[in-house]
Amino acid sequence: MALLHNILAAIDTSAMADEVLKRAITLAEEEGAQITILHCIDIPLVDKLFGDVDGDASIRKKIALKMDALIGEAPVEYLVTLTRGKPSDEIVYMSDKMQSDLIIIGAHGKKSIKDTFFGSTAHHVAQKSHRPVLIIKQPLTDNYKNILALTDLSEASKKSIQFAQGLFPNADINISYAYTQISDLRVDFYNLETKRENYKEIVRAKVEQDVETFQQSVEIDNTEVIEGFDPVGEMLLETAIEQKSDLVVLGTHGVKVSDTILYGSTASYLMKTVPSDVLIYVPLEK
Repeated sequence: MALLHNILAAIDTSAMADEVLKRAITLAEEEGAQITILHCIDIPLVDKLFGDVDGDASIRKKIALKMDALIGEAPVEYLVTLTRGKPSDEIVYMSDKMQSDLIIIGAHGKKSIKDTFFGSTAHHVAQKSHRPVLIIKQPLTDNYKNILALTDLSEASKKSIQFAQGLFPNADINISYAYTQISDLRVDFYNLETKRENYKEIVRAKVEQDVETFQQSVEIDNTEVIEGFDPVGEMLLETAIEQKSDLVVLGTHGVKVSDTILYGSTASYLMKTVPSDVLIYVPLEK
């Protein structure tokens, strides 16, 4: 059964716009879904100084011509919507209005000072949306074949993996879970020297049990468990880079709240730093 019926492809004027459309077309063809292309005109100063330098009809025609060229003979239906305002707000509003099953948006290749301090449009959409968000970072070469799910063994993470399994049934999905062991500094501070190894073994046994339970729930038995003293985000990022995955999957209830996968800040860190495309799965609110 198809998971996608309406895909929202949010495009700007960057080089990633074509890649967003290509991925949307690929998924729409596989799922029999319709694509809503949203372009937010974010040039208020130009409008004020010079007026409407390019009318809506002209912009729609440019997008339609590009889309028709990319679709070719594929049986994919689409419509083009233009809006004005803050892009992240407009994308979230339109996705709710259209009841989109998936938002696809591009990540900017170069980080600006604004991105560093306030986050990119893609990041803001993932924060505010109640719908799955696919962030495109790489040119499309093929369907996703090597997927890495970064997990905290939570229910949200479980749902994210199940969503990826349904959407990409022919891909290999690997799972990575990282946790931080007690450091020697903490051992010394709390005077736990005589109990250090016993404590570590208890933690390892609990992790092993939790991982086994989680694997059974998603019917995947190839979870990599990473134990270390570095922050969880850094350990998982290193794993994602080493595995050269096509897609990294994160599950969350919304990046701003405290019960997100990997506790929010780590999810945000991974969303921004992993080099591959990223699927942020946010279960729809009932």
